[in-house]
Amino acid sequence: MPKVTVEPDWFFYTAACLGQAASSLAGAVSTATGDGGLLYSQKMAGNDAKGSGWGTPYDASAKTVLHGAASLVSAWSSMAQKVHQAGVNHQFAEWEAGRRGYPGPNSAPPKPPISSSVANTPPSAVGDNGPGLDDFIPGLVDAVGEPCPNGDYEKLGRMAPAWTALGNAINRSGSEWIAKIHRPDPSMTDAMPFYDAIMKLNEPANAIAGDAMQMASFTSTFGTAIHAFREASAKAIDDLVLIIGLIGVATVVGTRIAGKKAVQVGGRLTAREVGETGKEINGLIRALEPVVASMRTFVTALNPTMQGLLDQTTQFPAESYELQPDGTFKKTIRYFKLEKWMAWQRYLLRGGDMDIDTWSDYYDRIRQNQADGDAFDKLAADVMGYDKGEGWTPQFGSKKEDYDKVPLPGRHWDWGNPDLQQVAEHKKGKLDSDQMVTDREVLERTRWTVTYNINANHQYTKAEEDWLAQMQKAFPGRFIVNRIEF
Repeated sequence: MPKVTVEPDWFFYTAACLGQAASSLAGAVSTATGDGGLLYSQKMAGNDAKGSGWGTPYDASAKTVLHGAASLVSAWSSMAQKVHQAGVNHQFAEWEAGRRGYPGPNSAPPKPPISSSVANTPPSAVGDNGPGLDDFIPGLVDAVGEPCPNGDYEKLGRMAPAWTALGNAINRSGSEWIAKIHRPDPSMTDAMPFYDAIMKLNEPANAIAGDAMQMASFTSTFGTAIHAFREASAKAIDDLVLIIGLIGVATVVGTRIAGKKAVQVGGRLTAREVGETGKEINGLIRALEPVVASMRTFVTALNPTMQGLLDQTTQFPAESYELQPDGTFKKTIRYFKLEKWMAWQRYLLRGGDMDIDTWSDYYDRIRQNQADGDAFDKLAADVMGYDKGEGWTPQFGSKKEDYDKVPLPGRHWDWGNPDLQQVAEHKKGKLDSDQMVTDREVLERTRWTVTYNINANHQYTKAEEDWLAQMQKAFPGRFIVNRIEF
């Protein structure tokens, strides 16, 4: 029988599982689309008929799968925030009713990290790598009758591990975290809808993982086929020149078949023999068609309905009440993504009086100024709720009055709260290696919590992503990474 829980802690436990699943997958998506693999897809299919025929649908499918993976991250993360807030509401209701000695509303566990994800589209697989067959035997290129494939089988070979790693990451997030979420008791009527909504996300998750594995298979198969084509073509050319006593003239180099030396037609090496070899190579090109067709006819398991479910899950209802001329209040509901919704809540708490549509337009205009590093700092602080009135200090450690409060001297953070023993660093772009060393020392030598609020749109390196993952594993709950869409 499945474990049944009727405690308010179900919300916090479930939110934590969702948050961990999202955070883990966010790092994997960033690595997959960066220097961890898929970044090297540029021109890997070539631009001959077979390369373009394979590469064009590959590009489209890659975009669909990666967008789906990023959307899954955001959906899990958004659901984590919703469930956590429901837990806070539930805990407050129990405490207010004086039931079973529940602690006060301010004793809830910390919110799960924000893990918005944006999949950077890899470079197109279609591109000109030059001739696929060098013209070292007069008439041979013309005899083939069409351009030889000029795809890069080494690049194609690098794609399969990257796609496999992404598929495994999705499956691992599901098995290690989502699978641990228990069905609540049916009497918890406010919890059951959350549970059902979470379980519905398993279908697109499984589809995306399967699609990633399929993409791994396609890239591996096409790369192997291109390599086999070149080897067979080189052998056909070497067999041709044997009649004039030449050995090992053709060689496979990079994206083409090259000649070690120029060969002159004449004597026993006639134009007819060259023409026959050209036809043989043409047949080898045509033999690639089934491999190309498998990519061309591929339809991702992630369909528009599933993608729509993911997109819908990332939306939060934001409410506004505007005073009308007749003295009544008009209720307006708009749907925002997590960061925007949290910023709206903060705006209301500060006593903001703009109507929701005016505020929304203002917020969007600020977000468009992505070149301004200060804009990201302000956004992150707004989303995370760093407020001077609540004990937070900007540029913590940079002033003399902070020197005896910081966890380690000689370092200042974007924000800090000595009462909570928390520091936060905002990174719109690359990480700072010196700061990374110091922050690890803080975690090793003190009980402070270190939070990195990083830009979900920035392409972090594999080394940076590995460091973030290692730190989260080494210091669970004390090293927190929020990926904020900017």
